[in-house]
Amino acid sequence: MIDVIAKLGDDALKNLFDMILPPFPGAIDPISTNFRIQNFTIPATGVETYEIHWKTQKMTKPSGKVTMDNSFSFSFRVDKYWEIYNGLKNWKNIIADTRYGTMTPDNIKGVSAIRVPIVIISSDANGIPTGGKWIFEGSFIKELGEVAFDYTSGEPIEVDVTMNYMVLQDTF
Repeated sequence: MIDVIAKLGDDALKNLFDMILPPFPGAIDPISTNFRIQNFTIPATGVETYEIHWKTQKMTKPSGKVTMDNSFSFSFRVDKYWEIYNGLKNWKNIIADTRYGTMTPDNIKGVSAIRVPIVIISSDANGIPTGGKWIFEGSFIKELGEVAFDYTSGEPIEVDVTMNYMVLQDTF
């Protein structure tokens, strides 16, 4: 039986992915951002349903609504000089400034100054795409997570980021 399993081929591995984050508002060094990403969670997708009852039986049908959270998250290692963190913080403050309470309009004459597409591609160890691809169109930073310092640890600082998006393109 193990030979049958061996013939199935390699499994997709969690650590083999690339995140393509284009220059975003406030970015300081978008190239190194991709190399500091630790993990990325693709949100679940689905459709709402409703039930039809007839005497002793019931049937479930898909409704007219796609149900999914329009957010995703990732974590990154903070670089020594905080360039990536500060770039993401700049983006967040362009959207909603925590000090002054100002907001940037999402859409001015059909163009958004705060949204970018973010692409996730599964790959092999050589960086060759293996078939998994997700494009999060119209993404913007929703939350820049907390920063935790700890005198008892020598581990790198990791920060969680939550993004919102308009449309998930997952059909290719």
